[in-house]
Amino acid sequence: KKSKVDPLTGLFNKFEFEDDVRRRMETMQSARISSWCWASTTCGTSTTATTVHSAMSHSFVAQRIQSSLPEDARVYRLDGDEFA
Repeated sequence: KKSKVDPLTGLFNKFEFEDDVRRRMETMQSARISSWCWASTTCGTSTTATTVHSAMSHSFVAQRIQSSLPEDARVYRLDGDEFA
């Protein structure tokens, strides 16, 4: 069974994102407005960045995204620097 949580950030991962999109499309929750946003960041991509710095940057970005959204919003780390 695949994990649905990103171990670095504690956010949901791409597998949970794909499952959520599939579920919402199947049920077509027309009574509830849903918004989707995708963002790519440049966390720790400099040539001198260390693995620890990159991990800290991703965690910081994840916390900032989550804290700026309503409590019932779901945030996902898709791959590397990509969040939805």
